[in-house]
Amino acid sequence: MKRLALLFLLMSIMISTYGVYHIEGVLKNINPQAITLVGDYAFLACTWELKIADISDPGNPQLLNVASPHYQGKAVVRDTLAYISGYQSINVIDVSEPMEPELVAELAIAGQISKFTVDGHILYVFLNDLVMQAIDISDLSDPQILGSCTVQGSQRCHGR
Repeated sequence: MKRLALLFLLMSIMISTYGVYHIEGVLKNINPQAITLVGDYAFLACTWELKIADISDPGNPQLLNVASPHYQGKAVVRDTLAYISGYQSINVIDVSEPMEPELVAELAIAGQISKFTVDGHILYVFLNDLVMQAIDISDLSDPQILGSCTVQGSQRCHGR
């Protein structure tokens, strides 16, 4: 129940981008664009930083680390990996040890990234030129484009 209340509080922070909200405890002046909860940790994707907080005590969340050296834009966290977008790349950060986030891969993307998500071993990237790419990232050292398409009107996407 406490975790649900904290999730509700964290989600309410995301609703508005016009103002600074305070969370009682150590976390203050945070206005994340996305929040991901994994176990006892909250990953707060702020404008120029990925903040990692310990939420094992929902009444007293503690900021553990800021992964700003690897952070440039939007973030998606899945299991123990954080996928962080840059202008034309996605950094993959191992966050299994929140006190020491570690860069494990940098994925080059052919275009300016607008939005992205990760589902299993597939990275879906939507580019500013209205192209969507599906990329197999099961081997982070050798990502493979599975397919792409221009997302306009009623055109359909096709794989290679």
